[in-house]
Amino acid sequence: MQKNLRSRSLKLKSSLLLACTLLFPACGRKPKQLFSRQETRSTLKTSRLTLPAVQDVSATQLGHVTWETLPQDITPLPRPHERVTLGPEPKLLGYNVYRFADGGFVPKDSLNDEPVTTTTYRDLKDRGTHTWHYLVRGVFLVSGRIVEGPMSQIA
Repeated sequence: MQKNLRSRSLKLKSSLLLACTLLFPACGRKPKQLFSRQETRSTLKTSRLTLPAVQDVSATQLGHVTWETLPQDITPLPRPHERVTLGPEPKLLGYNVYRFADGGFVPKDSLNDEPVTTTTYRDLKDRGTHTWHYLVRGVFLVSGRIVEGPMSQIA
């Protein structure tokens, strides 16, 4: 009798599980279209890593920082096997310059209030007796948003 009851209970549970699986296949998630012939396209999203980094940064003891200019026509590369519709290309607005002490961290705020539009910057802030290091980041306009590119090497 107990075996028969267990067998019925197991059949009932199996039937209930099968019914739930058929009635609620996604369990709250949007079901996938496995046999859709619709081509998927995505808009290329620009991230900080797809933007170019500033090169050849150098600094003097007096706080004169120079770097190589970035190209004006910047097209981020899509990932392999990705069909994309390119959005607006990033536009170079200028550069942000950062200063930090020997053994210190890169600060959150740049030395300049507005992006520098030339490839030189003169650090006129109080320099004290520290050994200062500098790095430069490109500032871009991407889809109406201001985005900084990757950090340059430290000078």
